[in-house]
Amino acid sequence: MILNESMSDLIRNGVNFDRPISTEISGILFDGFLIKDGCYFFSRLLEKVVGVKLEDFQDRTGYECFVNSFHVEDYDDIDPVSQAIIFIAKVFEVWCGNYYSIDLRAIMSCDDLSVVVKFHVDREAEEWLAGSLEDYIDPVLSVDSSENIVALLKKYYD
Repeated sequence: MILNESMSDLIRNGVNFDRPISTEISGILFDGFLIKDGCYFFSRLLEKVVGVKLEDFQDRTGYECFVNSFHVEDYDDIDPVSQAIIFIAKVFEVWCGNYYSIDLRAIMSCDDLSVVVKFHVDREAEEWLAGSLEDYIDPVLSVDSSENIVALLKKYYD
């Protein structure tokens, strides 16, 4: 897991790791994944994307990040940062039970108005984030499915 100082400050100022996941957000996960064009998509999010295809993107990572992206506050505006972290943990739990040999990456970013979560399969020579996370002004976090995000964050911020 890597995160920039802005994200570290945000998490240090309070995340409720024990809050139950919102029913609306959990629906994204419980509808499952679809594999299309060698990409892994949340089926609920793929349904919302019309007229977009792999050829529209530089690579599969870009395609997955476009489709597998949502604003957490659209589903739960009470505590979107906590909900995003809990959702990532739940996704990884399901992912590791079904696709363990393939690493999934979650990227969480925040600004004054929104918390955005994106997911993509970890592929050699394909990256969504550029350079150092400290180059980003807004809080940014990247974590892989081989890591326990809640345990890691609790270790450093509880």
